[in-house]
Amino acid sequence: MQAYRVVGCFPNGRVIQPFTSDIVAENEDDARHRVLSSMGSRHRVKRRFIKIESISVIDPSDSAAAAVIAHFRAKEVPPPVTTVPDAAGSEEE
Repeated sequence: MQAYRVVGCFPNGRVIQPFTSDIVAENEDDARHRVLSSMGSRHRVKRRFIKIESISVIDPSDSAAAAVIAHFRAKEVPPPVTTVPDAAGSEEE
């Protein structure tokens, strides 16, 4: 899976609404499908009215999208380090 940035526009009432979406997808076709599905669901716009201008692979650290950050987060979290104070060695002589 890779991070993609999709840039495009769609009609929103009387205005043409530009958008930029950072998503995680397997390839460009999957990225296109996910954006069309998301915009259609959120804004009730038919796929044929959504114009995608560019799809590019990005570095996941460049994205502020929560889905991208969560997907590329380190999978293993090291256990917390706990220290137990030594009661016998706490006094100085």
